[in-house]
Amino acid sequence: MDIIINADAPEPVYEQIVRQIQEGVLSGAIPAGTPLPPVRQLANDLVLNRNTVARAYKMLEDQGVILTAGRKGTFVGSD
Repeated sequence: MDIIINADAPEPVYEQIVRQIQEGVLSGAIPAGTPLPPVRQLANDLVLNRNTVARAYKMLEDQGVILTAGRKGTFVGSD
């Protein structure tokens, strides 16, 4: 999963993460059940604050796009 952040874009960074994961799920590039990186790892990979990634994951979870299973991890939800 490649997420590309454009810090100069008018779209907030957390919304860029949400949009790119949503697009990946809708296109089938990220199939249901696929594990997503932990918040801390993705934040480190993208050189972002953990809270930014956590906010994006929370939005995706509220929309039913992903499921968080505690210590088991975060996964793409099924339709």
